[in-house]
Order: sequence, then C-alpha cells, then structure tokens
Amino acid sequence: MATARALRTSEPAPSVAESFDRLVDAAQGLATDQVGLIRLEIEATLVRLSAGALLVLLGLLVMISGWVAALCGLHILLSQWMHPAASLGLLATTTLAAGAVVAWIGSRRLLGS
Repeated sequence: MATARALRTSEPAPSVAESFDRLVDAAQGLATDQVGLIRLEIEATLVRLSAGALLVLLGLLVMISGWVAALCGLHILLSQWMHPAASLGLLATTTLAAGAVVAWIGSRRLLGS
C-alpha cells in the first residue's frame, strides 16, 4: 500500500523494517533528549541546593557569633554579683541544658513519637 507522499514523489514506500528502524531511532533520540533534560534539571537543583546550604551555614555562623557575644555580655553582668568562675559555670550549664532539651525534642520528632 503506497502513501500519498510516495505517490506524489514516485518514491517507493518504506518497508515495515525501515519504518520500524525509523521508529526505534526516534525513540532512542527521545530517550537521549530526556536523559539530557533530567541531567540539566539535576544540575540546576544541585546548584540551588548548594547556594541554599551555603547561606544556611553562613547564617548559623552569624547566629553562633551573636550567641557568644550575648554570653560574654551576660558573663560580664553576672560577674558583678558572683565569682567569675561561678558565672561561667552557670552560663555553661544553662546553655548545655537548653541544647540537650532542643536535641531531645528534635530526636523525638525524628522518631515520630
């Protein structure tokens, strides 16, 4: 059975094998293009995540610096009423206890209970 194109150009219609080869080539090209697109999307996502992670780390560094400055100020303030070693001990104990509570809450949320 001849196609309309084959009738107009007087070229013989492609055989079933040739048509199947063209179909397979087109499918391979499509798969290759999809893999390339997925690779580009992954690269863009990794760049975005890297930039976000860098900003989070920078924010944490600034927050830690602020926390240390606040603790130094509290130490100076508390040293007026108590021994400096007792002031440092109080601040360290309070900070460790708060960190332990936050870590405990976080672990419970991770475990889902």
